[in-house]
Amino acid sequence: MAKQIRQVGRGLFRSPGFTFTGVVTMALSIGAITTMFSVIKAVLLRPLPYHAPARLVMLWSAVPSKDIQRNWTSYPDIQDWKRESRSFTEIAAMLRVDTADLTDAVPVERTKVGRVSSEFFSVLGVTPVLGRDWTQEEEDHRVQVAVISHAFWQSHFAGARNAIGASIEIDHKRAIVTGVMPAGFDFPSSETSIWIPLSFISNWPAFLTARQADAFNAIARLEPGITWQRAQQEMDSISTGLGYQYPLFEAGKSISVVPLPTELVRPGTRAALWTLFGAVSFLLLIGCANVATLLLARQSSRERERAVRTALGASGAHLIRLQMLECLLLSLFSALPGIALAAAAIPVLRALGPTEIRGFGDIHLDPAILTFCLLVSLLTSLIFGLGPSWMNARRDPHAALKAGGRTVAGSRARRRMGSAFMSLQIALAMVLVTGTGLMIRSLMRVENVDLGYQPHGLLFLHLDAPSDQDPAKFYDEVLERIGAIPGVRGAGAIDAQFSDYVPDDVIELEGRSQFSRDDKAATCSSHVVSDAYFKTAGVALLRGHYFSPEDNAGSQLVAIVNQAMARRFWPGEDPTGKRFRYGVPGESPSAWRTVVGLVSDTLPNGPESRSLPQFFLPQNQAPWTASMDVIVRGAQDRLSLASNVRGAILRVSPDIPRFEISTVESQLERLGNRRRFQTWLLSVFSTIALVLAAIGTYGLVSYSVAERTNELGIRMALGASRRDILRLVLGHSITVTGVGLFVGSTAALVFSRAASGLLFGVSWADGLTMSLTGVLLLFVSLAAAYVPARAFH
Repeated sequence: MAKQIRQVGRGLFRSPGFTFTGVVTMALSIGAITTMFSVIKAVLLRPLPYHAPARLVMLWSAVPSKDIQRNWTSYPDIQDWKRESRSFTEIAAMLRVDTADLTDAVPVERTKVGRVSSEFFSVLGVTPVLGRDWTQEEEDHRVQVAVISHAFWQSHFAGARNAIGASIEIDHKRAIVTGVMPAGFDFPSSETSIWIPLSFISNWPAFLTARQADAFNAIARLEPGITWQRAQQEMDSISTGLGYQYPLFEAGKSISVVPLPTELVRPGTRAALWTLFGAVSFLLLIGCANVATLLLARQSSRERERAVRTALGASGAHLIRLQMLECLLLSLFSALPGIALAAAAIPVLRALGPTEIRGFGDIHLDPAILTFCLLVSLLTSLIFGLGPSWMNARRDPHAALKAGGRTVAGSRARRRMGSAFMSLQIALAMVLVTGTGLMIRSLMRVENVDLGYQPHGLLFLHLDAPSDQDPAKFYDEVLERIGAIPGVRGAGAIDAQFSDYVPDDVIELEGRSQFSRDDKAATCSSHVVSDAYFKTAGVALLRGHYFSPEDNAGSQLVAIVNQAMARRFWPGEDPTGKRFRYGVPGESPSAWRTVVGLVSDTLPNGPESRSLPQFFLPQNQAPWTASMDVIVRGAQDRLSLASNVRGAILRVSPDIPRFEISTVESQLERLGNRRRFQTWLLSVFSTIALVLAAIGTYGLVSYSVAERTNELGIRMALGASRRDILRLVLGHSITVTGVGLFVGSTAALVFSRAASGLLFGVSWADGLTMSLTGVLLLFVSLAAAYVPARAFH
């Protein structure tokens, strides 16, 4: 075997052109699929760092009539789930609010906090590496304790063991540190650094009985042998019973049981990643077809050598073994540069990719990835080697010797197989490039969506009013100081500039019957805004007027509504002057509010969100709003403006938690990062596919011209012009390309329909994209074929 390896190796080194082209082709393909597999492994295949993670599920409230599958619920609901279910060993509750201030830090530090019940750590099956968590008794008696993350332990206590028993001040309340979690433990948020009992909340007793306080969700561990589907059936039955027992709160609601892996990486993200992996698999097949074409051409030049070997006693099996060994060495030679390409690409992916996807920041090469690369190399050697080797085994060596090394039948058979490989490359490239074209058109549609406001030139920052100050007065002073900065054209605030909240405020119109909670058409979402918010954001006023300083706690209660709310509740009417009130079941409705303005619809969570019925309250009539997003429009340089804004805010109160100043455009870019990443990656794959298809076409036509030199010479001797010869060669290329385009178009339609959920504003059967892709591939094929055809000419 060693002798055969040396023999094959010498043969490859004696053909540097063939070896270089084959290695580069396969290295690109192997490097691309290795890179994509590293993403798949880190995000989708990495085992979760919890005990028996397959038995962990998230429990959410759901409202089927509103197409809501993940909604918050109340603490009494979770207690009912615990009492009535038999599918779970334990259920732990978690509060929606996940931030808090470390008020003993200088300056005050804002951090992610998990407010969880005492079962939380045991449900996950993770224990502190130092100290302990807290007991149910401590939670019931509202003992103020905290468990900290490993990173927090290192950054705030320098990893000292005496951190256990130390105190930290969270929202002006002292908590004793009882435990330190293992490194890497970061549930429920990837940035959670502290976990505290639910009873740490100041108004905790009110949550114990408030069924209208939808601020919780839960994580549960399935009983051994119970599937999540069976648990879902049980929870459906429980939700039906709760609907009869508490119709005011639970009617129309259900319970969603979501496996934890699905919760952490949503189905849309999973579909996108597997689609990208499928695309790069196509790229690998294109590379294999390319190298198979090169092998066919190489066989043609070595046919006499093979015939001589056979005449000297070499068996067919021996020759096939040499052929496959050559393919194997070629693949292994390609593996090393392929790994190098993957090692270079992974840091780029981490830098450009959507880091909000859990596990994305942990992409790296490891032994499992290298093993995958080796297996892919072995697999590709089989894929591109079997066809040419099979054809070699069927050849008659004696006929080759008699014909001087070439036979007409053999040449035709090789040309037919080469044409099939070329059509396959074109078809696969058609699928890839069509998908890329659809994604590019989707991205263009996304970037041209009218948001309903003008994001260009807007600074963005999130603020939390200090707990010892009145929020309304605090934000009034903040906005006044920002507005006084030279060059500032406007400053405003809203409780959530970007929001994926579902409409949950039930609306009652004056003079009409009250709507029920499960009436899908009767709910809206509400926002609190400052007087100048709409002008600063550039939201168009269609009727009435904006808020003014006179809209305060002592004046008439007012509201501004958007077009969607006006269409739903006052179709065909001017809503200004109309009155409504809102609320949730179980609580007294709000006081009546008069509509004073109608504004255009806005998209609440970026261009891919949908406009919802919304109403807006003036900040001075909603003094309970302590957290606001501030936007600033200015004429001066953004960097200097941001510095001046920061200084103005800190002059109001130095106790404000640390805050970052960015732009609204950068926040929109963050929301669209996943789509841009998918489009960029598909574009890279498609570009490589086009290059490989061009190389394959060039190689096939060159080989075909060389094979048919005698035939073409005879044609010219019989009167054929050089133009006729050029037309003959290019005509064959057009025919082969046409077959590939036909097959590829059909496959592209199938795969585009399957991936239609990734598109935006573009049909999966978009004719323009398909046509342009076909023209592009035809042009590439003809350009690649023209060069060798012209050389013969």
